[in-house]
Amino acid sequence: MKDEHRRRLKFDWLVFMMLGLVAIAAMGCSSSDNDSSAVLKGKFLDSAVEGIEYSTDSQSGLTDPDGTFNYEEGETVTFSIGGITVGQAAGQSVITPVDLSQGSENDPRTINISRFLLTLDDDNNPDNGIDITADVRKAAENLTVNFDLSLSEFESDPAVVQAIASLTALTASGQRTLVSAETAQTHLRNTLAGIDNDSDNYTETQGDCDDSSADSHPGAEDICGDGIDQDCSGSDLACPGTSDADDDGDTYSETAGDCDDANAAIYPEAEDICDDGIDQDCDGSDAVCPPIVEDVDDDGDTFTETAGDCDDSNAAIYPGAEEVCGDSIDQNCDGSDAVCPPKPEDVDDDSDTFTETAGDCDDTNAAVYPGAEDVCGDSVDQNCDGSDAICPPKPEDVDDDGDTFTETAGDCDDTNSAIYPGAEDSCGDAIDQNCDGSDALCPEDMDDDGDGLTENQGDCDDTNALAYAGATEICGDNADQDCDGSDVICMNEENVVTLSNGFQIAFTDVVYSPDGTSVWQYRVQKSPEAAELTEWALELPDCVTILGTSPLRMDTINLNSLRWEGSPDFESGDFVVTLDGLWASGNVIAAANGIKGQIPGPGCEEAVFDDNDGDGYTWITGDCDDANADSYPGAEEICGDEVDQDCDGSDTICPEDIDDDADGFT
Repeated sequence: MKDEHRRRLKFDWLVFMMLGLVAIAAMGCSSSDNDSSAVLKGKFLDSAVEGIEYSTDSQSGLTDPDGTFNYEEGETVTFSIGGITVGQAAGQSVITPVDLSQGSENDPRTINISRFLLTLDDDNNPDNGIDITADVRKAAENLTVNFDLSLSEFESDPAVVQAIASLTALTASGQRTLVSAETAQTHLRNTLAGIDNDSDNYTETQGDCDDSSADSHPGAEDICGDGIDQDCSGSDLACPGTSDADDDGDTYSETAGDCDDANAAIYPEAEDICDDGIDQDCDGSDAVCPPIVEDVDDDGDTFTETAGDCDDSNAAIYPGAEEVCGDSIDQNCDGSDAVCPPKPEDVDDDSDTFTETAGDCDDTNAAVYPGAEDVCGDSVDQNCDGSDAICPPKPEDVDDDGDTFTETAGDCDDTNSAIYPGAEDSCGDAIDQNCDGSDALCPEDMDDDGDGLTENQGDCDDTNALAYAGATEICGDNADQDCDGSDVICMNEENVVTLSNGFQIAFTDVVYSPDGTSVWQYRVQKSPEAAELTEWALELPDCVTILGTSPLRMDTINLNSLRWEGSPDFESGDFVVTLDGLWASGNVIAAANGIKGQIPGPGCEEAVFDDNDGDGYTWITGDCDDANADSYPGAEEICGDEVDQDCDGSDTICPEDIDDDADGFT
């Protein structure tokens, strides 16, 4: 939208007006005088404003890239953007925000209009013109803005804020806020200064000192003595022959102190030539020349300037005086200061082209001088930089993983920043994080009771050296020495029934499981006298359901009786019966060949388990530590205390101990 037309902001209004007159004259050639209204052209400027809507009683449209609009003589022109009326002014060749506010360039309404236009510029660069796009005009159709507000009220007015936010969002340069009042004022002043108001082909920017008068502009003929600066030189031209006129062109008039305005070499502050009888500097008298002093001995050293004294103000300076070397003074007046012989530090003793004065820090060694190659680690400063060069570190002295420890400093894995002396060692991961020579043992991997087995190796009570997998079980002491899950019931008379000919079935144990099943364990002992035994049975109550037996084949007799027939698979030894309930111990019948007896077995009442810590849970219902009331299923887990409060099988890791970004650090 913005093109080369934008560069014509400073245009020749005189030519523009002449073209307008030619157009009017051409229209006047019509055979009818009834059409007395000629269409005139004006320009809307705050920079050229393109795309703003204008309307008069007879004309309407959009301003072009030069800001041009049409009007007829005597009409008022109204400018608007959609539903927002920016202002109106009498039709004329140039209209600016000053005309729309009918005030001055400092009027708040003027500034508010200028701020609004600059903000809506499509490319946000009003120096190349202001472009109001079709999208902005359409979006503004239902908006109104009140420009008759103070500067602060205008920028905080909700209607203004809404309009700026919604309309600038449609521009090429994107959404933005209202430009500052200072920016708008500066831009408007520059625009006004670039307008040739008096059509003399000069603007204020081009030096027109009175842009309301076509007679005043740079280069105009200045009429002397009329009090008007027509040529914009800064003052009116003084008429010749008057005291205010500069008759000799030395920039001074008689009024300004020129004591001879017919001689350009005479004026205030001119150089006065002594004893020539002329007062060049107009100070009232000729300058007096000073006396000649070359033949006077001013310093009493018996030599005058004529006699060769090169400084007759210093008695130590004269021809033949003793010369002091290197002090920049020519005492003997031979034309130069004496050069001092070199000091020892200025002599290059080792012929390396550097002296001590030039920075040689060891002038007895030709290999030592500024810029020499410094051999690292030899304690010699070959390049005289103040220290010996440090040799680069050996690989084992480099911290490769950034954990501040090197191999020399004890880092046992310098490729892993989580491994270094003093690091926290994670137990049981087979990694030696703290470089102490071994991985840390987890509590469950420690043999606390010295029985040779840990918790992970099946020690069910690592505080008791008598309890471990495979230990000898002591029956009836309520302790599980062999870690098979239960104590062994002692084989007393109540637990044994003799079926026939010395054949015995004994009840040995019952094991309850958290899954709601119970395992009843029995042992069969067959004496030689029972060799002809063909079958025997274990009669269980109707209330129980058998889930399985091992290792015998099972047949159902009546309801829940079990019958085992002699077979090569099993004649004597241990066998178990698995039931679908946690049944309390009662008595069942064992029989063979018509001989019956009672033996412990499942009753029809559920077993009762003790809640040793009073937390509402027993070991059978999932209490993983029935001696600790804080540990039970569903308890609140405390992270990082190595206690499994909620009985889910492990302690919870605290968030601060989790390496979320996998960099080896938490």
